[in-house]
Amino acid sequence: MQYLGFDANREFGCVGWRGGDFLFLVDDSQRFGKSLVTMSKLSKSVSIHPYFKIHEGRVDDFKALIEQFIESTSPEEGCLYYDFSINGDMAYCREAYADADAVLVHLGNVGAHIEASAAFSDMIRLELHGPAAELDKLREPLKELPVEYFEHVGGVQR
Repeated sequence: MQYLGFDANREFGCVGWRGGDFLFLVDDSQRFGKSLVTMSKLSKSVSIHPYFKIHEGRVDDFKALIEQFIESTSPEEGCLYYDFSINGDMAYCREAYADADAVLVHLGNVGAHIEASAAFSDMIRLELHGPAAELDKLREPLKELPVEYFEHVGGVQR
């Protein structure tokens, strides 16, 4: 673990440390018997990036299916965000989940919709992005899918 080189104690009551894909803010008052460690909820998050090529004349059918995808996804507590974009005959779903377990719950909820989409679109690309440990949990359950796995190596969180 690496010390970030700042003492936020004056403003935030903590000292910042970075380790792997997460940021620890440790309450500097530990020496007085109090302990507080918080970690970003994004530290284990996994995002899914499916791209669909919609068959000619079927964009409206795909848009109707989007409503079903959203309805099935809305109650999922592990869903961080979920939305679709369309550019001509291409559709893209931008989605992220708290961890690998939440991804598996989601895929169970929308499996029938994914199958239905094959009647008027082809999934031409499927990417999963996240920490290696979370992606590893998905490799076996998703082995039949043409997934491209992208391991997180760094970034900015606010």
